[in-house]
Order: sequence, then structure tokens, then C-alpha cells
Amino acid sequence: MLTNAAKVEAAPIELGPDAKPAQIGAKAGVSESTARRYMPKKKDSLASPSGALPAHTLSPA
Repeated sequence: MLTNAAKVEAAPIELGPDAKPAQIGAKAGVSESTARRYMPKKKDSLASPSGALPAHTLSPA
């Protein structure tokens, strides 16, 4: 039996990288909030007060 996390991780493979949490939840058989909880976080940007900045533009402190 697969865990909810495993189901959510497998669903975007079939739906594509731009799938919405509701689509992933429906495909995985879990609620949208559960899908959102287990969806991988996007690591290509970091939050800032003025909006998201690409990680490669940030300099080390």
C-alpha cells in the first residue's frame, strides 16, 4: 500500500510539471491540501520582500 506522499510524488510524472494541486490530488486519490503538503517545493527561486529572485543572482553573505 502506497503512502499519500508516494502517491503525490508519482502523480506529476503522468500529469507533467505544471500540474495544479487539485489535478495532482485527484490523480493520487487525496485531497488538494494533502497534495499541496507533499508536493515538491520549487528550489529554483528564493522569496524576498520584493518578490522571488532566481537563486543564481544571490550572492553569499
